[in-house]
Order: sequence, then C-alpha cells, then structure tokens
Amino acid sequence: ASCPPCASMTDKQLPLSLLRVCATCRAGRLPLLDSLENEDAFGRRFALLCLADASIALAAPSDNQRYAIRAYCRWAETVALQALPADLDVILLFLQHRLHVDKVDTSTLELDVNALSAWHVSAAQAMRYPSLQNPAKLAAVRYETRIFGKTLKKLARPMMKWLMQELVLMVRSCPDTAFGWHDRVCMTALSLAILRKGAAAALRLVRTDATDPLSFDLEKSDIIIATHPTYGRYVRLSIHTDKNAVPGRPRYAYIPAHTRLGLNFVQDISHYLTRFPVPDGFLFAAPRGKHGKTFRTTAYTSWDPLVHRCYGRAFPGGKKVVASHSCRKSIIQALYNTGLAEGVIGDIV
Repeated sequence: ASCPPCASMTDKQLPLSLLRVCATCRAGRLPLLDSLENEDAFGRRFALLCLADASIALAAPSDNQRYAIRAYCRWAETVALQALPADLDVILLFLQHRLHVDKVDTSTLELDVNALSAWHVSAAQAMRYPSLQNPAKLAAVRYETRIFGKTLKKLARPMMKWLMQELVLMVRSCPDTAFGWHDRVCMTALSLAILRKGAAAALRLVRTDATDPLSFDLEKSDIIIATHPTYGRYVRLSIHTDKNAVPGRPRYAYIPAHTRLGLNFVQDISHYLTRFPVPDGFLFAAPRGKHGKTFRTTAYTSWDPLVHRCYGRAFPGGKKVVASHSCRKSIIQALYNTGLAEGVIGDIV
C-alpha cells in the first residue's frame, strides 16, 4: 500500500526534487534521511520536498537561477542523492559535475551556489522550518568556488585588431539613417580618440542655446569644437570617467578635422548633431523607434554589438573576433608601427 500523497501523484507529476520516497512505501526507494526520530519529522520533510518546485519561482527570480536549481535537481535524481535538504558533500559533488561534465565557467558555479542557497532559504521560510540546513552558505563551498575561480577560469578570447583601411570601410559602410550615423560617430570616436567604452558612454552634451545644436557649454559639456591657429578645426573630448582618470582632473582627447585616413570627425559630429534631434545629456545616447526620430536619455551601453554590426556591414562573413576594445587596440598598434615611442603612446592613451 502506498501513502495518500504518492497515490495521488503519478511519476510524471512528481517534482524533480522529490526522490520517490514516503512514510509507508519506502521499500525499494531511497530513504530521505538515514535516521528519523518519528513519522512527524519525516512527514514534515516529505512535504518540504513536495514544495521544492513551487519554491523555485520564489527563490529564483531570474531564468538563470531557475535553470541552475532544476539542473541540480535533475542531477541529484540521476545519481540517487538527496536534493533537499542538501548535504555539504552533495553540493561539492554537484559543483564538480558542473565544472567537469557540463563544462560551465567558474562564474556559473557561483551563480549555482547562490541559487541553491536562496532555494533553501525560501523553502525554510515557506514551511516555517528555520532549522533547515543550508550547506550552500558554508565556508567550505565558498572556498571551493574561489579555488576553482583562480585555477580553472576560462580565458577570454583575445580581441583582434584591424588595419586602418578596414576601419575606414567600417565607418563608411554605415547607412544614411539616424542609426547609421550613430554607429558612424561612435566608431570614429572610439578609434580616433582611443576611448574605452565606459569613458565614451559617460561623455555629456550640454548646450547654451536650444536653437543652435552646436552651441556647446564650455564648462559643462564634454565635447567642444574649436579652431587651432595652425592645425585648423578639431574636436576636444573631456574624459572624466575612465580606468586611470583622476577625480577633478579630466583627460582630454583631441580629434583633428583632417587625418590621413580621410575621416573628418568634426564634419561628421556636426552633421549628426545638426540633422538629428540629439537631446542634452549623454553625447552618444542611442536613437529609438523605427526611424530614430527620438533619442534615449540613458547612456549607451551596447558598444560591442555596435562594433560587430559595423564589421559585419563592411565584411560580410568575416571571421575576426572583434569588440569595442578592438578600436583602441588597432589605433595603438598603428601608432607603434609608425615608429612612435612607447612612452609617447602611453601618455596619449
């Protein structure tokens, strides 16, 4: 005879975390715990297992966390180990399985541990069972994840650089739309100003006259267009947010109007700000809508997809691994190839 909970559920309806065990039909099934003081304690923990799947939604607000919990439950059922409440050895075995069998990165292991910890806390609160052990919070588990992170972290793929002629093709292949011109000025600024994407995203645009799109505030705006008596017109970018920026002392990046590459950033940025309704705020805020008639008010963050998009337009089917850092890397390599001293390059970047 089987108990009422088991009789009311088929195998397909049983949650993955339930190890097919109950108080009356333990024969031929895995025991929930080796030592049980009484049937009440067993029944309480059996109900806790039945609640496991329901608590996933409460404990795991993101899809990645829900996936981690379900992967753990499936693994525990496959190897015939107790899923909830978990044991320290079970958690460590699961991490080894994820690392060596599922081939996940060490950062994913940290997500798995956090998801399992939140799952135990949620189940304990739902069942009013505060003494439920949470091995995912033990120091041994955290120590193992740190060791894995230091020794087995997957190396990032190196971003490849391109020739200056390739950069010109990428810039000139941008379409004549708001989105295309946004890609064009962003690619040119990243490359010629040798910017990191965080520094480029933080650049601000402030005007003194709402009717004049090129009336930059000399004190508040991070971009100005000026004229040098010898070298002609240029764009000056004030960089306040960067890896090596000093608070209160901005670093300046200058882009002349005429370069050997044939790219005229002064003309491009003037045309972009005059033709399209770019509001005061972040200089490289992205256009939105089907035709780009309005612009976002938040900082632009999709720099890597922007570079992928420009590279794909210029070189369909290209195999290079590129990202926003490729712009900076390419210009630095080009400066070095011209014979410029490393110390001078270091001062520039």
